[in-house]
Amino acid sequence: MRTIFLAIGLLFGSVVLAAENDSLIQLHYEWDCVGKKRECTLAMDSQLLDYYRKDREHQAYQYENTAYVGLASYCGFIYSEHDREALRELTRQLADSVSTELEMIRSAVTFVQALPYVTDETSMGEENYVRYPIETLADGVGDCEDKTVLLAAMLKEMGVDFVLLSMPDHLALGVHCDSVEASHPIMFSGRDYYYVETTTLHWAIGEIPKQFQSTRFEVVPCLDAPIFVIREVKFETQPCFIFEKASCQVQLNMNNVGPGRASGLQLNVKMFRSSRRGKKLVAEETFQVNDFQEGEERVETFEFKSWVNEVNVLTVTMTGDGIPEQQFELELSNAVRIQH
Repeated sequence: MRTIFLAIGLLFGSVVLAAENDSLIQLHYEWDCVGKKRECTLAMDSQLLDYYRKDREHQAYQYENTAYVGLASYCGFIYSEHDREALRELTRQLADSVSTELEMIRSAVTFVQALPYVTDETSMGEENYVRYPIETLADGVGDCEDKTVLLAAMLKEMGVDFVLLSMPDHLALGVHCDSVEASHPIMFSGRDYYYVETTTLHWAIGEIPKQFQSTRFEVVPCLDAPIFVIREVKFETQPCFIFEKASCQVQLNMNNVGPGRASGLQLNVKMFRSSRRGKKLVAEETFQVNDFQEGEERVETFEFKSWVNEVNVLTVTMTGDGIPEQQFELELSNAVRIQH
């Protein structure tokens, strides 16, 4: 049996004690919610925390040759499926003793604001490290990205509509809610969103810090759809007579970064003969691909027959439910293995 205590300073100068017994961590929080003292306790599985500490696939923030570039990759942090139980319990406690949606949102906002702001370099020894919500809750600190991701994940569990608001060197949240006394809502897709500053205490919903009041925000909706990435494409063919179709193989290294299951996956493979007059289709096959669980990576090989020569062009197109189409084109040289 082992016990670990983590000290996290919050608004009242109080201490959040995290006691770890075997694989369970108990976290206790205290903060001020618009003049009212609030507190809650959260049990966290240390194995779940270890899972997220090791899953750093998102850190590149872009995936070469895919549709997942920049802020879209934050969705994987916000909607990851494995921490849902802990977030539901946290938001359930925050929603206790409130009577309106706005009060519920304020409870979440003030909770996140009360977590001390600390840079990644200070807390993690890295220039740019985005925490999953579970990590921020366990560490009790975070920067603008960490705290915005945590609040977004909490609002998702509360059923509140939100968008990310990006500006140079800063990230904030836009929340859609009623009865906010703010003169400058942010319009997006026909709805009003109100700025939420997560970094420090006492910023009201709809209150924009002076340094950002003249800033043009990049508004990014967060979709609960997996980031499904094809990391590598290889092609191989067997020798054959010139008047026969060759046995061909396409090998894909695929990874579902999350959130959630990647389903409805379909692979379309086409072989073209290229000439001065253009491309002529000489073979086409469509394959159904089994679902990928969040975090799963695997290599699969797909076999088909085609006429093959040195002027062939191979296209590989992957589609799926809620997943942007990904297409790769390989120009074949003497029908040898090509790595994309």
